[in-house]
This record gives sequence, structure tokens and C-alpha cells, in this order.
Amino acid sequence: MISVIDLLKLPSMKEGYIAAGGSGIYHVIRRFEILEETYPSVVRFLDEGTFYVTSFWNLADDKESRVHLIEAMIEHGCAGIGIMPGGYLNNEIDREILQLGNEYDFPIFYIPLSVRWGDLVAEYSVISNNNIEAMERRWLELALGIF
Repeated sequence: MISVIDLLKLPSMKEGYIAAGGSGIYHVIRRFEILEETYPSVVRFLDEGTFYVTSFWNLADDKESRVHLIEAMIEHGCAGIGIMPGGYLNNEIDREILQLGNEYDFPIFYIPLSVRWGDLVAEYSVISNNNIEAMERRWLELALGIF
């Protein structure tokens, strides 16, 4: 299983950090997705256990929708969110979003502007595949041990 804290071990996240919701860093990640859909239409796609990354380019001028989106993520049991505020949010994550993260143990990562989405996805895929292969090996060893 991959936990939210494991994302900080990714090479591209070397300058990233947990901005809020640190008590939720052991949430298990079932999926990892880039989120650049508008609120509220995106709510129907929110899944439990999914960790999202976003720059909020589409909500740059709509703070209220950004906050409501985080509330919806918490309600849907999402694993957390990584926000790249450098490009569209004057390099700041909204105070209200940080408060929600801390109040509900919902991890919120600060992602530096230097990070490329493709690098994050590729690096996550590597640790995800390694994790699956390790689980398969354990199951195989268990099965062989039974015989």
C-alpha cells in the first residue's frame, strides 16, 4: 500500500512539503490523478482514496469554489491534494483550505512550480508498480509455503 507520506519521497517532491493536514499523512492512496476540472462539475468524479494534484488554473479567480472543492473531497473520502500555487494563486494556498486540511486531517501538499505533472505521474507509477510486485511476491511465497 502507498500512503500519502510516500509521495514526499518522490524525487520531484524534494522541495514540496505538507502545508496542512499532517495527521492524515498515512491515508492510503488507491489512485493518483491530475485535477484541472471546474467545480462543481468535478464532484461526480471524486473518488475515495484518490490523491489529486492541481494548479487550480481553472479556479484561479474563484476562491469560494476552491474551498468548496476541498470540502467535497473531504466528504468523498479522498486521500489528499497537492496544490501548485505558484502559477495561478500568487504562490499561496488559501488559508481556508489549510484550515480545512488541519481540521479534517486531510493532507494538503505544497507543490513547487518547478515540478512537472508528467514527472510526478511517472514517479508515482514506479512506486505503485514496485508496491504491487512486492505484494505479488508475498502472495506467491505464502502460496508456495502452503504446499
